Amino acid sequence: MITLRYEKRYPFTAVSHIDVLRVMNRVFSRAGLKMKYSGGFNPHALIYFSPPVSVGIESLCEYVTVAAEDPSEDITEKLRSVSPEGLCWLKAYDVEKNPNFAATVAWAEYEIRGADVEKLTEKALKEASAPGYIISYTEKEKEVLKDTGGAVKSLWSEKGVLKAVIACGNKNLRADRFGIGLMKNNGLGYGDLTFLKMRMFDENMLSDEKMLEKFIR
Repeated sequence: MITLRYEKRYPFTAVSHIDVLRVMNRVFSRAGLKMKYSGGFNPHALIYFSPPVSVGIESLCEYVTVAAEDPSEDITEKLRSVSPEGLCWLKAYDVEKNPNFAATVAWAEYEIRGADVEKLTEKALKEASAPGYIISYTEKEKEVLKDTGGAVKSLWSEKGVLKAVIACGNKNLRADRFGIGLMKNNGLGYGDLTFLKMRMFDENMLSDEKMLEKFIR
């Protein structure tokens, strides 16, 4: 079994998670990776993802675990040669079993950039980190109000960049909705905001890299 770490960069950020699965199947096939399949009447390739990042957001820490018959040492090079722009393979790990990031990841750290980000005050950041903070966003042409409900673990500004550790996985808070809602609440511009997912953590704030170490052969 192989766990692959990859980056999701522009323009691959426009690909939804459902379509990412389709792309992965094609890429693995073109790279010559011999996949293992489930049994039953509708067999499918055994592929397991970390919690998916939202469309439009770049990420440095995406993972996919693949059940394969003969993992190759140079599989990352093969994958790079057949992958679309923005799907950037970093490293392959031979693992004993699926690390199951989808179930264990609880938090993710993001960097949020924009011209008005540096105008956020310490008071605004403290309020946004507190339980009961309300944000608004547009969904299907309707304005939606959402209580972040303690989904913001920490929030700070560093050299004009907003850094946020927010809920990921089963209790996911979308970084783009949070960032836009925060800026709107403070009367600041948000049209130029960009989002970058830096790393993930479990409930005990163990990083994704440390979580993976336990499964590497």
